[in-house]
Formats: sequence, structure tokens, C-alpha cells
Amino acid sequence: MSEFQDGFQQDNRFLCQLFVPQGLLSVTLTDSTILGIVDALFPSIGSRLDQNFSAGQAGSWLGRGLTCIATRLPDRAFETQPQTMYGITENYPVHTVYTDIQCTFLLPLVSNDNALPRFFNYWMNFIQNQFNGPDSGLNFTFPDDYRGRMLLSTLDKKDHTTATYFFDRLYPKTVESVPLAWEQQNELAKLNVTFTYSYWTLLPYQPPPIVEISTPLGTLGIGGQVNIGDLSINL
Repeated sequence: MSEFQDGFQQDNRFLCQLFVPQGLLSVTLTDSTILGIVDALFPSIGSRLDQNFSAGQAGSWLGRGLTCIATRLPDRAFETQPQTMYGITENYPVHTVYTDIQCTFLLPLVSNDNALPRFFNYWMNFIQNQFNGPDSGLNFTFPDDYRGRMLLSTLDKKDHTTATYFFDRLYPKTVESVPLAWEQQNELAKLNVTFTYSYWTLLPYQPPPIVEISTPLGTLGIGGQVNIGDLSINL
């Protein structure tokens, strides 16, 4: 144990941040202003006026990592091709295989709106237009318009990042049904979403803050920043 004085990684210390395509959150100023007034006066009517109701709030929760309560670290495998020569068979890697990743989300409410199921349904309809069923045309959107990104970070007991996995070109492949039952008392509903992506990579190590200051609002520290293209994330 003297070799591992800093301890071991715990499986409940993680942060899963999902950065959705901006097209999902784009609402014109006029539309958002009108809908904001209607939502304030008549919330139930406002939710019917806009298919994208609560998308901004849901996108904020996902980006801050507030609702994902379970997932797993990614894996990677090589597809190999056998080559037989000189009396033995050797296998050579010819292709990389990434397994889909599943995340489990809690379902917070915005007023009386169940925001996350609505949001993921909206994202699926954004990929293939089914807002009005087959009458919508069932056309698929260009991939760059519906694919997002995800950061999955493991943390230590002080909430410092110990490793960060970056998933690129990610989108929901399966949005599972949510079980409901009267006999379950005070159980929180959970939504399982399976994401597919093009690849993942392990970001460079980020050392913990050099200075940490305790304040009434929490601990402030001087830390690092990771820049991934146009995505800037404070770790």
C-alpha cells in the first residue's frame, strides 16, 4: 500500500459532459421572445407552440454534466486479419472498432415539462425528420449538423480531473423506454441513451490547481484549460 499513497480511482467520481449541436438550440430572437412571454403566462400552451421547448435548459444541464448518473469508460479493439506463412498463422490489425457508449440520465423538470425525454426526441427528429410522422418526409440531416461531442472525466476526492476522454462526432443511436410502475415508491425515473461516435481519444494530463482558495460559494482554484478545435473546456 505504500506504493499507492495517492489512493485508487473510485467508480462514482466522474463527470460526463455532453455538448450538443448548436442547431438543436438555435431559436430566433423574435421567436424566443414571443415564446418566453407565452411560456411565462401560459406554460402548457408554450410547450405546444415550440417542439424545442426547454431545449436550452436541457442543453445547459448536459453540458455541465448535471444529469448523467451512470456510464462507463470507453473501450477500443482491433479487427485483425490472419496471415498464414511458414507454418504459423499470425494476426495483423487492419481496423479499429469502437463500441457504442450508454449513459443513464435523471429526468429533471422545467416547470411542468419533462425536459430531457423531449430534448432527446427532438435530437432524434433532428437527425431524421419525423416531427409529423411519415408526412414529414423522413429525410436524414447532413451528419455535421446533428453530431455533437462529449467529455467523460474521472475525478479524485477533491474533484480534480484524473483523466478525460474526448468523444467526437457523437449522436444518440438509441433512446430507450423508461419503465414506470405504481408499486415503486419515491423512485426516480431514469433514461438510458446509447451514443455512437467516430472515435475517442484520451486528452493530455491536466495537473491539479496550484492554488486553491475556499470561499462561501465553494473552492476556487487556478487550473488548466483544454482547447479542442472551437471547444474550450475548463478542467
